[in-house]
Amino acid sequence: MSETATVSPSARRRSPPLGFAARTLTVLFCVALYPVTAFGGEPNFPGPYESAQTLLAFFQARPAALLLCAFLQFGPAIPLGIFTASAVSWLRFLGVGAAGADIALFGGFATSFLIMANARVLWTMTDPVVTNDATVLQTLYYFGFGWGGPGFSVSLEF
Repeated sequence: MSETATVSPSARRRSPPLGFAARTLTVLFCVALYPVTAFGGEPNFPGPYESAQTLLAFFQARPAALLLCAFLQFGPAIPLGIFTASAVSWLRFLGVGAAGADIALFGGFATSFLIMANARVLWTMTDPVVTNDATVLQTLYYFGFGWGGPGFSVSLEF
C-alpha cells in the first residue's frame, strides 16, 4: 500500500502563496532584530551568561529600542503560522499521509507560539518596575531566552 495518493490534474487547491508568507516572515524577523543589534545602537543585546548588573544597565539604557523590538518580534509569528498551515495543507492535498506533515504542523505552530511568548516577555521587561529589580529582570530574561533561543530553534527544526 502506498501512503501517497494520486492527484488528478484537474484538481485545484486555493491557498495563500507560500513564497509570500516566507518572505514576509524573513523580513519581519530581521527588522525585529535591528533595534537591539549593533546597527540599532550601542550597547548590544546581552548574552545569556551576562551578569544581572549588565542586564539592568542594558534594559535601563534602551527601553524604547526594546519595546520596538518586542512589538516587531510579535509580527513574524503570524506569517509563520500562515506558512505552516499552508505548507501542511499542500502536503495533505498532494496525498502525503506520513506523520511528517503532522510533525511539521506541530513544529511550525510551536515556533510561532514561542515567538509570541518571547515577544510578550520582552515587552514586560521594558516596564520600569521590572527594569529596577535585578532578580525579576534576570528571571524574565531567562524565560525569554529559553523561548526565543533554544525553544525557537529546536521547534523550527521540526
